[in-house]
Amino acid sequence: MIIPPTADFRPNSPPQGSVCVYRAQVEYGLMLPPQPEFKEILNSFQIVPTQLSPNVVAYVYSFLKLLQAQGIPWTLTLFRNLFSWMAVPGYG
Repeated sequence: MIIPPTADFRPNSPPQGSVCVYRAQVEYGLMLPPQPEFKEILNSFQIVPTQLSPNVVAYVYSFLKLLQAQGIPWTLTLFRNLFSWMAVPGYG
């Protein structure tokens, strides 16, 4: 079910049982429900989709497709060795 944004909804506190995603993230490839590999990344870093820019979503799914095309098995260790996260200054 899609709940359109309203003035009293905040990305960091969606209604119970819901998760906030941005339309741009879906346009950049975010699948709902997310692929198991994407969920593993989110769970590993203890983050939710709204904490990621749409470009991150595109990079992750492109990476997964490249691995699949080359026959390289996905592992979180491989992902962590090739990518790093950076906090945006000013957001604490």
